[in-house]
Amino acid sequence: MPELKARLFDMIKRGGSAGVDGEDIFHAIFFGRKCKRSIVKVHVCQINDLLIETDYRIVASRGKYPIYRLVKCKS
Repeated sequence: MPELKARLFDMIKRGGSAGVDGEDIFHAIFFGRKCKRSIVKVHVCQINDLLIETDYRIVASRGKYPIYRLVKCKS
């Protein structure tokens, strides 16, 4: 997994069941770069593609500032 995606994944994983606010992710990882806040969603989708062979997925709540959580899918 590329370094940026690994940082994003680790941040969400450390958020535990409470999750991590998308705005906090943007400021911690992407702030200062010329990109939109939707970049978080794009990277999460790409990470989920990398997790396809595992029992885990990153899910997000709905809303302007979603909360991202790592969850174990039922197998």
